[in-house]
Amino acid sequence: MKKSGKEKIYDALCLLAAGKPLDKVSISSLVAEAGMNRTSFYYHFDSVQAAVDSLIDDFSNQYLDLLWQIPRQAGLGREHWMEAEHQVCAFVNDRKEHIRFILSAPNNLNFKRRFLNCFYSHCHGGQFQVVQVCPDGQTRPLKQGIPYDYYLQVTAYHLLGILEFWAERNFSEEAEDFIQILGTIYSCRIQAHGRTQQAKDD
Repeated sequence: MKKSGKEKIYDALCLLAAGKPLDKVSISSLVAEAGMNRTSFYYHFDSVQAAVDSLIDDFSNQYLDLLWQIPRQAGLGREHWMEAEHQVCAFVNDRKEHIRFILSAPNNLNFKRRFLNCFYSHCHGGQFQVVQVCPDGQTRPLKQGIPYDYYLQVTAYHLLGILEFWAERNFSEEAEDFIQILGTIYSCRIQAHGRTQQAKDD
């Protein structure tokens, strides 16, 4: 599949910025590596940092969009469920270098902050409804506020932790191993498009 201009810049960025400060990466070197000109770069971004932020946001939104498909497709049967899970794995495998780059020390805090913002946008858009487990086993929706934000943050960091866990192992595990780890996210009491998942109140 032919890569877009943005994707070429992302690939060049991950290659050139690996193991060096971002301020040592010039736009000239980026466009040369990407095989494009400065005008093409400025069509998409106004700085190297803007390209990094865009890479993080695009990755976060695509990762979350794929994850949302899993509970949405739950009613279609296990075969469709597994297909959705394998799409997530393929997406992660195709972007190993991007993930290594955004998880690296210089970008890690920026990635976590922007990932949380993307996650909150998805949740506030109606995909997830946080519910609390009552002593009688019944659940009740949590109104937006401190407990609600706490549950969302815990879930977001869980998703980040899965990526970090797999990256630390050099993405060497099989897709099925990643899927099993991914499945732990559905042990929280959260509701996604009418499907109840559990995240007990501590």
